[in-house]
Amino acid sequence: MTGVARLLLVMAGLAWGVATAMQVAVDQTSPPATDIEGDWLVQTRDAIIRIERHGDQFEGRIVWQLHDRYGPEDGSERSGKIVTDMNNPDPAQRSQPLTGLRMLWGLRYDVERKAWVDGRVYNPDSGKTYHCLVRLPEHDRLILRGYIGVSLLGGNTTWTRTHEPFPASASAATTVNWRDSLVMVSDQGTTRRRSSLLASGIRVANSLRRPHM
Repeated sequence: MTGVARLLLVMAGLAWGVATAMQVAVDQTSPPATDIEGDWLVQTRDAIIRIERHGDQFEGRIVWQLHDRYGPEDGSERSGKIVTDMNNPDPAQRSQPLTGLRMLWGLRYDVERKAWVDGRVYNPDSGKTYHCLVRLPEHDRLILRGYIGVSLLGGNTTWTRTHEPFPASASAATTVNWRDSLVMVSDQGTTRRRSSLLASGIRVANSLRRPHM
């Protein structure tokens, strides 16, 4: 073997070693795509979203709400009834219950960005749908960014991983002890809010406003 051939072989070996080391580094710092799966307590602590894999994408559904029924402040015709997707732009969908509703879909994992991208998030409080991406800075902490057009025009909301059994809803109890944090539910409904909790912390070109409490 000539000196040049030997040098080329050594260089090829070095290049392979560097590429392997870089891939190992990526593998060590990138969370598995399935880490996003599970039950997530939203920032306002009054709903839980279950994220599951469907094919090569991920979607989330509302599996628990603190306020799953309308109260007296919603009017006598609605009081006591199950909360529905009343702001859906499709009138035919407005009678479907919010619990069980798909409000997050289309997310796919991008290993280079270490994020779940190209998703959509639906805000039942307005009936609008936005682009979104998700990151997991920690295994049990999820940051969802909702935006219009480009991700710079948006804002974040933070969810925390949780597990069953879930606490009782407000319709079943007036006081819920949730992980040592007491959630008080007013009999007059003054602290009741529904669905807007899904938009808490998200700022999309000022379109998603933080709900008054």
